[in-house]
Amino acid sequence: MNSRELQSREIFTRIGEFATRHAAAFPTEAIARTLFTELADITRELDTHAAAEISHSGGGRLKQAAKGDAHDLLETRLRAIARTARAIAVTTPNFDRNFTIPTRPTDRELLDLARSFAEAAAPHAAEFVKYSMPTDFLDLLNAEMTAFAEALSEKRLVRAAKTDASAAIDAAIERGMNIVRQLDAIVRNTFHDDATVTEWKRVSRPERAKSRPAAEPAKAATA
Repeated sequence: MNSRELQSREIFTRIGEFATRHAAAFPTEAIARTLFTELADITRELDTHAAAEISHSGGGRLKQAAKGDAHDLLETRLRAIARTARAIAVTTPNFDRNFTIPTRPTDRELLDLARSFAEAAAPHAAEFVKYSMPTDFLDLLNAEMTAFAEALSEKRLVRAAKTDASAAIDAAIERGMNIVRQLDAIVRNTFHDDATVTEWKRVSRPERAKSRPAAEPAKAATA
């Protein structure tokens, strides 16, 4: 959760504690009791969504690392193929025209290049092997290409799940704040003593950031 989300959850929690302290003032059939219950449900919902968001964030970091490893492995394979193609082109002009790689290919570019390399190299596999490429280099390329495509897909799924969790948190907070606005009128109309209304204001509003104490003036150096 970010600071806004944490602040909202703290408000909802404090209001729940307020409702418990002043339960006698709100009969079971009163709308306030229903609203307090709904707000408590939203607080629990926020905890669930926050846990999911944290889980997806952690999973996203792992998927990002896995995707990075797969990217590096595939790029290394493609650069070996491109390097070999340039060597073959010394005696077979233009052989390397279908085996060029940008300096820093994007994920999508790398995947497209891998597919095109596999297609272009297939008819000439024996030539690559003559230059000490592994005899199964095309199988290795296809395996690494598949692993990278899967890593990209998993990363997208985790990112989408995290986005959904964040959107659910925003929606829950919006519902909760609407309930707080309704309760504000009910509480003010229910209690007529300044102390309880002041307490309500304190629990239903964001806490002010504590100011840092002023630094003590430097003591003059003694002679």
